[in-house]
Amino acid sequence: DPAVAAALETPQPGDLLVLTKPLGTGVLAFAEQIGRGDPDALAASEASMATLNRAAAEAMVESGASACTDVTGFGLFGHLIRLMRQHRLTARVFAESLPSLPGAVKALRDGIIPGAIERNREYVGEDMVVMDGVDEALIHLGFDAQTSGGLLIAVPEARLERLFQSFAAKGATGFVIGRIDGQSSGQIIVEKAPNVALNSADRANRGKTETTSDQLAAESHAGCCAEVFGPNAAIEAQRSALAESQRAFGALMRSVASPGALSEKTKELILFSLVLQSRCGPCFDAHYKAAQEMGITRDELDEAAWCAIAMGGAPVKMFYTESLARLRDDGKKSCCT
Repeated sequence: DPAVAAALETPQPGDLLVLTKPLGTGVLAFAEQIGRGDPDALAASEASMATLNRAAAEAMVESGASACTDVTGFGLFGHLIRLMRQHRLTARVFAESLPSLPGAVKALRDGIIPGAIERNREYVGEDMVVMDGVDEALIHLGFDAQTSGGLLIAVPEARLERLFQSFAAKGATGFVIGRIDGQSSGQIIVEKAPNVALNSADRANRGKTETTSDQLAAESHAGCCAEVFGPNAAIEAQRSALAESQRAFGALMRSVASPGALSEKTKELILFSLVLQSRCGPCFDAHYKAAQEMGITRDELDEAAWCAIAMGGAPVKMFYTESLARLRDDGKKSCCT
């Protein structure tokens, strides 16, 4: 409906920002790719991705929201800055109110940082200001690229209670994560937390920003088959689908790394070069070790690295130098402690 679409393009200063799904699908998928995944965290991620945005969208329209954007590959902050630039507004986000999938923030604190996070951060650039005391892992979470992410809704504070009532009636979820402050060229200010609870709906959500896999699985199947199979069957079906996805992904990775038209060694050098392009620390460690175990020499790795540097420039060169230095330091600690 063009009229409905037009009505959702009018964010205003004072509007509250509501996110309908927890963040973290990108980092959890990446953790699995590099062998550091967690089955329960992946189950939660799978359940979140399987949850449609239809119920939340219907609640948003019924409640008279001002604006909306989906949260996908650009991450929360990337999609939010596009909205703020378009309407020349400033958004204030409360980092500790960002909802996360179980295990996502821990993975980020452990240094599992997908390349998409850095690219999304570059896209936002200097249009984001991070205040003192904000956990860097929560900044990474805001830049995490989402698959089948939720909706980011701007809603007048007077209509927030109605929005949350509609969410509850339709089986959707919502988290107040910030507000729109005022006019600017387009900016995001990230604070640790609001000075006071915004309202009763926000207080209800505070402290529940990490969602369990069982909750998400039940929500994603609610209204479909629960009356026939019960919630436990829905959860088991979700876990079964996850296990199949993991097996398929493992088969793909083994196929990619196996000898074919290219030798196994050549493929590893190509993968090593791609890892440098992505500037992923855990990936570098895994592929550097694999290359050594295959008998690939340092000169060969350097040559592959220079191919990546030729395409990616100084940031790739700095990443390679720093990664080698870190491995040397780690080696000294392990041998001399």
